[in-house]
Amino acid sequence: MIRKAITSTFILIFCLILQSTLLRYISFLEVIPNLYLIYLVYTSISNGGLHGTVCGFVSGFIEDAISISPLGFHALIKTIIASIYSSFKGLIILDRVVMPMIFILLATVLNRILASSIISLFSLSVPLHSIFSKFFLIEIGYNIILTPVVFLIADGIKQRFSPRGYE
Repeated sequence: MIRKAITSTFILIFCLILQSTLLRYISFLEVIPNLYLIYLVYTSISNGGLHGTVCGFVSGFIEDAISISPLGFHALIKTIIASIYSSFKGLIILDRVVMPMIFILLATVLNRILASSIISLFSLSVPLHSIFSKFFLIEIGYNIILTPVVFLIADGIKQRFSPRGYE
């Protein structure tokens, strides 16, 4: 379990670095896809329990450390999202396309609602587009389109590195 959590956290950190560097070149109206959120939902659903929650907190904390947001801002949001999606393990049978896309749509909206709520609650000065803006709709579109690809790659990584006979 610890090895899986460490591996997932490193993959999340890789997604975060990729998202903040290379994906800037494929941005549309300065909006980039949220690979980090997509993989967090994948690892939370596929591993469940404490695994997703720990990965969400650690990677969110690292995101706070490299961004301009206050320390704990992303850690709280990602921990809540990972905890919610971790509770779905074993309850839902995922197909390859539709259910992951629905989960990512909901996770993207939840991510923005939680961020807006925390910003309002604590009167923070963190830049954030409104839920009703065209930028948010572009982000949702990016995330939904990339979901099947990220889930497919993540399944391949999981099967390649997981020991035979263990889930």
